[in-house]
Amino acid sequence: MYSPNFLPWQIKKELENLNPEQLNFRAYFWRAGSRPANQILEGVLLGFLFVAFVVVAFVGYPLVDAAYRAYQIYPLAKQAQAAVYQSDFGALYFNANEAYGHLVKLRKDTGSLARFKFLPLVGEKIEAANYTAAGVEKTVKVLMPALESLSRIDDNLTEVPAFERRNIINSLAKNSRELQNASLLLSQGSKLYAPEKIKQAVLAIEKTAYIASALPSILGLDKDARYLVIFANNLEIRPAGGFVGSYALMTVRDGEVVDFSVRNSYELPGALDLDLGPTAPAVAQRYLGIVGLPFRDSNWSPDYPESARTLKQAYAREGGEYHNEIQGVITVTTEVLREVMALTGPVEVNGLRFTEENVIDELERQVEIIFFQQGINWYRRKDIVGDLGQVLKTRIENFTPEQNAELLKKFAKLARAKHMVYSFDNARLQKLVVEAGWDGRVPEYQSDTLMLVDANLAGHKTEPAISKTYSYNLREENGKLVADLDIHYKHHGQLNPLVQNYRTYLRVYVPQGARLISTAGNTNVVDQSTELGRTVFGTLLVVPISQEKDLKFTYELPRSVSADDYSLHFIKQIGAYTSDLRLNFDFGNVNKVINDKLDSNKLYKP
Repeated sequence: MYSPNFLPWQIKKELENLNPEQLNFRAYFWRAGSRPANQILEGVLLGFLFVAFVVVAFVGYPLVDAAYRAYQIYPLAKQAQAAVYQSDFGALYFNANEAYGHLVKLRKDTGSLARFKFLPLVGEKIEAANYTAAGVEKTVKVLMPALESLSRIDDNLTEVPAFERRNIINSLAKNSRELQNASLLLSQGSKLYAPEKIKQAVLAIEKTAYIASALPSILGLDKDARYLVIFANNLEIRPAGGFVGSYALMTVRDGEVVDFSVRNSYELPGALDLDLGPTAPAVAQRYLGIVGLPFRDSNWSPDYPESARTLKQAYAREGGEYHNEIQGVITVTTEVLREVMALTGPVEVNGLRFTEENVIDELERQVEIIFFQQGINWYRRKDIVGDLGQVLKTRIENFTPEQNAELLKKFAKLARAKHMVYSFDNARLQKLVVEAGWDGRVPEYQSDTLMLVDANLAGHKTEPAISKTYSYNLREENGKLVADLDIHYKHHGQLNPLVQNYRTYLRVYVPQGARLISTAGNTNVVDQSTELGRTVFGTLLVVPISQEKDLKFTYELPRSVSADDYSLHFIKQIGAYTSDLRLNFDFGNVNKVINDKLDSNKLYKP
């Protein structure tokens, strides 16, 4: 006898009045109407039960199992992440291997669910989950051999044997096609549905897949990879970063930096042969008194790809070691050294204590003043830079994973600020550099553009003592756009052997076809030329110590720059310190004032 005791009290009384036969629903329906109608109703009910059974069989199990697999994978992924930070590669491999087993089954589950992607609301997410699961499974499968190799070493990456490094690099290169397929699946999934963090991870995998096949060449597996590292001293600013007083030849073998020898640019065999190389630019001849263009002055173009080429060529002309094997040119400024020392902490070299705060000034004192007092040979005066470099290299090799992650963040920030720029021969590697905006090139734009480039001409190490403010006012006159560019220099320094009057040759790059109307604030001649697809105004400027100087250029923009869809690309000079920026747009329906800092390339759409 069916007992309704569990039902709510509101309907309990009604049910108690029914006899047992009425509670037999099948009999009740059969008596309620004609036999055919009841058969149809019964068929519908049975069909519904059958569909429900099919749905449970084909959706319920894979759905529940997928949830279970995801539940198992999540803590393994967190543990793997912790293992990376702790350099526990054995634990990393174990967790990845465990996760892979669940990923294979998760992929099977999402594949079963994918047949229901036509469902509204959830269909797109089901499809995204299927693509993502397939992509993650493939990615982990490709990485497993590398993780297995890492699991056989201690927690110090610098102690990875050469053969293990070769195994890891070759494994990634060999499976680059599979990794690319995995990245395509992940990309497809992230397009349909993915949180921002997952999209960033997918992007990283895409870039790894793209570069994987080139890793043996880049990391020196079959042959040493050599890179020319330019130390651009932006205390003495030059168009592509700073005066090239020192450089390093970096050698990479089997994925390890085996040599990072810092050298004095004047030590090159042909450094003082003034007959070598092409004729120096007219400005350099006029104000520096040079005829040829030596290696140390070869970064005259503000466009880094062009300067990298001239630096590489000059290095070869002057007899630079392994000049035929150089695969790339990397320029770093003094800001990079400062940021690296922020992570390494103070170091002692040859009895000297270097810190983040004093490292630049102390090095300048040693190589410009103290060497003479100590009787050190002029060609050996920069040995202290190399000695410091070796100490820092050792410190970096022993960084924790957290420090390595922080160092990479700093490098990315420095590259955005154009204190690190790269030019590589490998097309795949250079493509990634260009996409990141780290190539230091001067792009071509159809809109309004502005770039100001200073070149210190025998003005000593004065740049840190100079503050600059750029004011750009754009107005409309008689249907034409007219720009007033005001440049304010202020010299905060005090006279000493390293700081003198600021003596710079300023070049102002504006859209090609711009017409100079007038200048003010300087009695020196204004040169006009065309370079890098732009019109250039150039002039020599001297700012005495403790004084200020203002320059003004008024010019008419070409008709190719339209007021209807106006935008301004303000390009920062490589190696330049941050400047104040004041923009005033007053034309058509536009009336806007912007105050900003020029700490990277900027785009403004008023």
